[in-house]
Amino acid sequence: EIWVTFNPNKETDATWTRWVAPWHNKMVNGIYEDDEILIIECNWTDNPWMTEELIRSKDKMKRVDFDRYMWIWEGKFNKRSDEQIFGGKWRIDNFEVKPEWHGPYFGMDFGFSTDPTAMVEVYIEDLPGDRRNIYINREYGKVGLEITDTPAAMEQSFPMAKRARWYADCARPETISHIKRSGFDIHACTKWPGSVEDGVTWLRGCDSIVIHERCKEMQNEAAMYSYKVDKLTGNVLTD
Repeated sequence: EIWVTFNPNKETDATWTRWVAPWHNKMVNGIYEDDEILIIECNWTDNPWMTEELIRSKDKMKRVDFDRYMWIWEGKFNKRSDEQIFGGKWRIDNFEVKPEWHGPYFGMDFGFSTDPTAMVEVYIEDLPGDRRNIYINREYGKVGLEITDTPAAMEQSFPMAKRARWYADCARPETISHIKRSGFDIHACTKWPGSVEDGVTWLRGCDSIVIHERCKEMQNEAAMYSYKVDKLTGNVLTD
C-alpha cells in the first residue's frame, strides 16, 4: 500500500503524471476511486485547524502574489504570469451583475470522449475610451453529457438560458439543431484560420477578465491555459 500526499508543481512532474493525471478528468467532487486507487483533492477549506493567522497569511499572498497564492493555497500548478496566456488579465471576485452591463452571453463547447461539455455565462462592462471588462458569472461542465440531456442541463444551470443567445461549437450542427428544437436561441460560432489567436487577442485587449468565485473550473482553465516554455532555457515561447 502506497500513500502519496503532495501539492502539484508542474503538469509534467512524475508524481502528477503517474498518480493523478490518468484519472483527473474522472474525479467527481474532488474524489476518484476504483479497486486499486483512491484520489482525494483536499485544500485549506478542508482544514479544521485553519487559524485566523493562517487566513490572514493566505489573504495577503492572494493580494500581493496571486500566482504563488494559486499554487501554495489553491493547489494549482506552479505557473508564472508570463507563462499564462491571460496572465495579469484575470482575477477572482464575488461580484453581483449590474444592470448596465451587456449580457448575458452564453457559450458552449461540446464534449468528446474524456473532454467535458462546457458552458459559460458572460457579461461585458463598457469602460471609458472604448475599453471593457469581461465577467464570467456562471459555468457548467460534465464529462459524458448526453445530447438528449444537454437542454435540461442548460436550463437548470443558467436562469436566463432561454432568454439570451447561445453560441456553440460549429463542428456539431446536429447537436445545435437538437438544442434549438428545445426552445433555445443557439447558433454555431464562426471559425476561420487564426480565429483562436484573434479571440485571445480580443480577450487580452480587455482591462480585466473577472471570474466569479463559484466558477472553479474557469479559474483552473485561466491558470492552466499557457504558452509553451523552452525546457532548456525556461523562456516562454509565444509563437
